[in-house]
Amino acid sequence: MEAAVTPTDFIVQTLIAGAAARRQPPVAPTVAAAYDQLKTHLRTLTSPIDLTRIEERPDSPRGRAYLAEDLAAASVAENPDLLAAAGALLAALLENDTATNTAHTIGVDLHQVTAAALTLSDILSPEIAVRLRNSQFAGAIHITRTQAGDLPPPGPPPGANVLVGNTAQSIHIGDKHYSGNDQAALDLAELVQRYLDGLYAECNELPLAQDGPVDANRHRQPRLQHVYVDLHLTTTGDRFVAYRRLGLTPPQIATAEAMLASLSPERSGKAPHRMAPHSAEAGIHAEDLSRIDKALGLTEGALASALTQPMTVFEAIEFNRQLVLLGEPGGGKSTLTRRLAGLLAARDRPGLDPAEAGCLQDLTGCFGRWLLPVRIVLSRWAQHLPPGAAGTAENLIAECERLLAQTAKVDGLREYITAQLAGDPPTALLLLDGLDEVSDPDRRTTLLRAVTHFCDRYAAVPLVITCRIRPWQSWQEAGAALPLPAFTIDKLSSASIEAFVERWHAELVRTGRYEPQASAQAQQRLLSAIADPDRQDLADMARTPLLLTMMARVNYDHGLPDSRAELYEAYLRQLLWEWEKSKLDDRGQMTSLQRLFSRARPPVPVNNLELALAELAFEHHTSRGDRDTVDIPAGAIRDALEAIHLGDRRERAAWAVEVLDLIYDRSGLLKSIDDKTFHFSHRTFQEYLTARHLATGDTATVLEKFAAKIDDEQWGEAIRLALGYQIAVQSQYDAALAVLEELLPDAPAGEADWRR
Repeated sequence: MEAAVTPTDFIVQTLIAGAAARRQPPVAPTVAAAYDQLKTHLRTLTSPIDLTRIEERPDSPRGRAYLAEDLAAASVAENPDLLAAAGALLAALLENDTATNTAHTIGVDLHQVTAAALTLSDILSPEIAVRLRNSQFAGAIHITRTQAGDLPPPGPPPGANVLVGNTAQSIHIGDKHYSGNDQAALDLAELVQRYLDGLYAECNELPLAQDGPVDANRHRQPRLQHVYVDLHLTTTGDRFVAYRRLGLTPPQIATAEAMLASLSPERSGKAPHRMAPHSAEAGIHAEDLSRIDKALGLTEGALASALTQPMTVFEAIEFNRQLVLLGEPGGGKSTLTRRLAGLLAARDRPGLDPAEAGCLQDLTGCFGRWLLPVRIVLSRWAQHLPPGAAGTAENLIAECERLLAQTAKVDGLREYITAQLAGDPPTALLLLDGLDEVSDPDRRTTLLRAVTHFCDRYAAVPLVITCRIRPWQSWQEAGAALPLPAFTIDKLSSASIEAFVERWHAELVRTGRYEPQASAQAQQRLLSAIADPDRQDLADMARTPLLLTMMARVNYDHGLPDSRAELYEAYLRQLLWEWEKSKLDDRGQMTSLQRLFSRARPPVPVNNLELALAELAFEHHTSRGDRDTVDIPAGAIRDALEAIHLGDRRERAAWAVEVLDLIYDRSGLLKSIDDKTFHFSHRTFQEYLTARHLATGDTATVLEKFAAKIDDEQWGEAIRLALGYQIAVQSQYDAALAVLEELLPDAPAGEADWRR
């Protein structure tokens, strides 16, 4: 997990440590002087280095990445004066012990050691794994299998291992040798482990828990696995699921099957897959179940209870090797795929808590073995389909290879993936997320053809696909759905709601986001509001995982609104504006979007940002072609931001970049993988902003926009939210009634009218 410390890395890490030290007064005079001297050297470069981002937020991953890129472009590794200045700053930091003054725990801390060589392995620390200071080693340093921090990022966490002074001629990581920038290729085992590390970190993110930027002093990050509650399906299991629940042995199962077979056809309900004991189809009587209970040595009613309980997702996966999971917007479909992938990626990780380890054991028990998780966001796969793709299993396998190759490219990767899929039994799990988010019909058809072909050729490979309910039903009616069993994710039960609320508040207290007393009060206030019979809308909203999460977030500071539109509006404003109000920069001024908008010349009204984002969301909701989801090019966002600034061109451009960076870094509203394209952190946020634009304008304009979209299935959720926005947020009751009166037929004449 470690990499060689290059000269550029050395300067980056030293600058960030210096910037962090300056934000924690009192700053030692020697540190301040050395930092200023290093900044002076940076200003003499052909391309001056901008330190604004890391000085404002030293822990920003994007700030670190930009700084490293700028320094590499300036060839700082070849500048001895700059390296000497960085060394002087580091010496000052070490002298005052501020380079690691926020680290309370260091796994191995060596100072002034002289030795022939050094080997360290299997070191676990919540903060710094290894620190070597002013030491000399004639030979090589071997540092392998270290983990620093509560939730390590995909690659080596910068600063997790601090190497200072004349520490080595070379460094070994695992069984591969690194010297300077000469990195030998990873082998497959290393690649897979790094891939799993990255997947575990990605799938454990809890974006809606981030109350602004991650604090550099907070080493614990909220984790999805700590708050997740298991989802149930709307269907009950068949008798074999019931047998599994009861833990029946093979002889007991044989006894039960024989007794069922002895019943008359009218009483046995001989269906090959399903047997709902009290349904008209099954016709099985309670006394028959009681006789089976007695014969098997079960308590009275045990079999009836096992047959009527709703299926869990794990059960559906265990008894259906390949399946589709359907859900409403915000119903937990994508989070479920992250849950499954994150659990499997946790294999062999040290320090798993008992609950997470137990869930991993349950999941591997469903398959009888551990599986390599490959989580594919279908809209992104659609974007990477080659022109003229035939829609075969090869296309899906190529996407699996592309995802693993993002970690590193190694020889034999394709052969390795194929072996996992073609093994007897296969040792991979494919999680295909968001079929409905592939909006381009041609690409979706190609993907469906590829998945169908894959399921035919690799029928033994476990595979889960997620999709929204209504698009799936439309494709079923048109004969275009996948030939796989489909199950619908149910709403959260009261017990699940209580469990989630408790876990959410406990996790945010654990990670320092919430104060214990305020959290306890907020938790009780939220549960009381949900249980209030006079606020039934809240209880209904709480049954949707995304809305319940937003309710918990908003409730902690403000209490709860009464409608979905109001909840989205409150959460949107919280993301963009409110969480920053208590954050001060090192000059005691507000560091916020408000300050950026007020300092523009002329000042930009803050409401214009929401209007611009809403229009942007609306425009891309209509997109087809290459933009299969709401992926938005960075240039399009900057253009939209420049359009609301009335200054000269250069000022507009610079201001737009600052605003975009601040929204991305701090609000959690936008996400990006490559800094070239962005998307809203959840599709529902994009749909709500689309709805706001749909409902904005004079009556004629709004009616025109509604009329153009009302019969488009892709716009159903946005239209419902737009009506909610008009009524609940804007109190524009007449405008909403005008839409209904104008566009809903008085006497529906056909299927299209009834759908409308």
